[in-house]
Amino acid sequence: MCRSTTRISLAVAQCPAGTIYKDFTAGCVVVGVTPPGNKIGPFRLNVGRRV
Repeated sequence: MCRSTTRISLAVAQCPAGTIYKDFTAGCVVVGVTPPGNKIGPFRLNVGRRV
């Protein structure tokens, strides 16, 4: 997450067996942040050092 993040959105979907994979259910998680900041140029300014 970036220092400038003010909002986090999350969506989760589950598909029953047979819709994507034949023998088991599949899940998908999508996360969005506002404002977007994980870009090549400002990355170092928005993301802290590793801990």
